[in-house]
Amino acid sequence: MASPSPFRRALRPQLYVCAHCTLGQHMPKTAKRLIGQKYLAKIAQAELDWTTQARHIRAGKKKSILSLLEERGYVNAVAGGRDNLDKLMTNKRIGAYVGIDPTAPSLHVGHLLPFMVLFWMYVHGFHTISLVGGATAKIGDPTGRTTSRQAQSSAVRKANLHAMHYQVKALWRKVESYGEKHGYKWEWAWRRGIDNNTTWMEKLSVMELLKVLGPGIRLGTMLSRDT
Repeated sequence: MASPSPFRRALRPQLYVCAHCTLGQHMPKTAKRLIGQKYLAKIAQAELDWTTQARHIRAGKKKSILSLLEERGYVNAVAGGRDNLDKLMTNKRIGAYVGIDPTAPSLHVGHLLPFMVLFWMYVHGFHTISLVGGATAKIGDPTGRTTSRQAQSSAVRKANLHAMHYQVKALWRKVESYGEKHGYKWEWAWRRGIDNNTTWMEKLSVMELLKVLGPGIRLGTMLSRDT
């Protein structure tokens, strides 16, 4: 019998084993405590490294991430003041995300620009998320267009979602390989992930949405827009 193709193997679900349950059954309490202490020590060391890096940036010994992005032409405008953002990104390991809606079966070249910013932030130690808009793809988006987004069936959206998910995973593997080639070695504190906004959007009720966003929405402004 012929072996399954690599693509079919990639789609095969992986068994999930709860690490907490597995470790809890076979490890004494002292071992659990040591794991917790090691993890906390890594967090403390990561914070110390970030503080040291921030001190070097403020002293002019190293460029800030915002300066690097500006040099490469990735920054067009800054909300809230450029210096405030620079200070925030220097002092804190903030998170960043890039969202893509699965309205097509593949990424395109237009997705590359925001992803390049995300890649640079990742290799400089920031937490990064590639967000696939499984929920947003269900909603029309006529902004800047003469017609609304064409509605797609659930099967098409799911197929697009899976295709983009594997594309993004492959893209990140290339990024880490390319970064290592140019001297950016992976560190424990680096974090990247792929998420789907369906995870929380489907659980969000209309009342909860209005409670959070309602006070900041002006109907007059909304109604004045042609779209």
